[in-house]
Parts: sequence; C-alpha cells; structure tokens
Amino acid sequence: MLPKPDFGTLTAANTSSAEFTATYTGVSLDDAKAYVEKIKSKGFTSEQKLTDQKLFGVTVYLYEATDSSSSLISVGLTSGIFVISLNKAK
Repeated sequence: MLPKPDFGTLTAANTSSAEFTATYTGVSLDDAKAYVEKIKSKGFTSEQKLTDQKLFGVTVYLYEATDSSSSLISVGLTSGIFVISLNKAK
C-alpha cells in the first residue's frame, strides 16, 4: 500500500493489523517532501493537514491525510528523524 522510502536508515518499525509505524534517521527535508508526493499519488489526499515551519531554529515538517477508505497517514520530519504512521480504517 505505502511506498517504501528509498532514503535514510530504518531504525524502528512496528506493525499490527490496524497500524504501521516506521522511523528513519538521516533524512532530509527534500526527501520528506518527495515522499509526501508519493503518498499523495497513492490516494492520501483527503482531509490534508500540512505543517512546514521552523520552531526555535528546528524545521518541523508534518503531513496528515486520509485515503478513500478513511485510513489515516501521518508523515513527520524533525532534526533528520522521519516517522511514518498509518492507521487503517476500521
């Protein structure tokens, strides 16, 4: 369902029947933005929320959206740490 990131180093992953979470390190802002475009092409475009700002000198990038089945994806980057979280619709 989700595209596999082709950047960074996978440092943690958790999978259950209802949720998937993965954490990558060594990820750039450009990598995160490109990944968001990939998940948009997979249909995660409803109820979009985007945060792209600097807080206390640290870039915070977060994208959240749902797909047609109401599954929620959250993708975030802070200080080179990139987290993907998918909550499948019930």
